[in-house]
Amino acid sequence: MKKICHIAVALLLSFAALILMSMDAKKPKLKGTVWKSVEKEFVADAGTMTTTMTLEFTSAKEVTVTTTSVMPPHPAMRMNPDGTVPTNPGWESSDSKKGTYNFKRGMLTLVLEDGWVLYYHYRDGKLVAPSNRRPGETQEFTLQEDF
Repeated sequence: MKKICHIAVALLLSFAALILMSMDAKKPKLKGTVWKSVEKEFVADAGTMTTTMTLEFTSAKEVTVTTTSVMPPHPAMRMNPDGTVPTNPGWESSDSKKGTYNFKRGMLTLVLEDGWVLYYHYRDGKLVAPSNRRPGETQEFTLQEDF
């Protein structure tokens, strides 16, 4: 009976070790990589705004998060007296923040300099989180490059 218990414990420990090793094997390389997410949003009477968010992992603990939004030129919602429609100029805005990151058990946690905390799951080679802009949808980051 003792022998069966020892075998059962050894199998259980082996199984636990295998699970832990497989979880660690799924850890993505982050240091020196750039991950990107692009979201397009239709804005009525203006066109499609594109928002690109980039995660640049500059060291083993530091990250730079850059968000860029672009709205192309689009027709104005008014007409000139001569019947022509003016064009509103397009615009672009960009914001960059530095922070730190930690990856544990398939979860990436970013803590930015302004206090924001962002969480991403690592699934199927992508960093995934609920979308801040579209409830019920996800935001996905794919690996773009190593530098």
